[in-house]
Amino acid sequence: MNLLLPLAATILQAASAVVDKIILSKRKLSYETYMAYSFPMVFVVNALLLILFSPPLGVGLFTNATILLLAIDLVIIVGANVFYYKLLGKESLSETYTIGLLSNIPSVLVVGLFFISERSPLTLILALVSVGVLVAAHYKKGRLSVSKKEAVYAAWSLIVLPFGAVISKQFLFTWNPISLEFVRGGLVMMVMLFFYIRYLKMVDYKTMLLLIATNAVSTVGWIYYFFSYQQSGVVFTILVLSLQPLLVYFASVFLLKEKFEVKKFIAFCIIVSSIVVAEVIK
Repeated sequence: MNLLLPLAATILQAASAVVDKIILSKRKLSYETYMAYSFPMVFVVNALLLILFSPPLGVGLFTNATILLLAIDLVIIVGANVFYYKLLGKESLSETYTIGLLSNIPSVLVVGLFFISERSPLTLILALVSVGVLVAAHYKKGRLSVSKKEAVYAAWSLIVLPFGAVISKQFLFTWNPISLEFVRGGLVMMVMLFFYIRYLKMVDYKTMLLLIATNAVSTVGWIYYFFSYQQSGVVFTILVLSLQPLLVYFASVFLLKEKFEVKKFIAFCIIVSSIVVAEVIK
């Protein structure tokens, strides 16, 4: 297992999430305008990476089954992004970001059900423990701290997002991650522009730099994740991914002045220990 890839991806995605929150809250950019800028930028970064590394991308990759999976995946990705960014502009970073962790447990179970190569008992147990600890760290007064406004995204994360992991794993048997992200990014961009291009407006220089930075970092992070899916498997990647909400939480504490909670720090320590164990006894 290559720890470097998922760890680098986790750090990049956590950094991107913090910058996203700054753009939406501190820079006062609406989520609609953010969407209109973000996905074309993601597509441009993917295109540059495609040109730079020249991964295989031929007509032979586009079978009837592939086209069907791309269509399903497109719905999953668009839904997740719309629900997430709509919430991020209104709710705290740590609480909004936490909702995404709900998909991790069903993702581990569903991927293990579909793919024999993902059925490593030790890694599976450590991943479930890590995600369970992470969920427990966000319980308040006997319930998960999720507002009514977050319920739709929570349901999407629990029921729909896990199948996105299965689709990604299936694609990556034959696709290079860079090629996959280029195609998916292009499709997502077209859908987002259809709905949000009317919200496009001029932004100041600092906001534009932040937009460029967060989308470049996030795009590279996703490609690292998919390379990790290929090399180390989805379950191990999700185990390392469990660090991401806590990294975002610590960043929100220090940069956005959100409240420090001891139980989340304890969860962070347990997850780090699980990753070390999985890496040593592999």
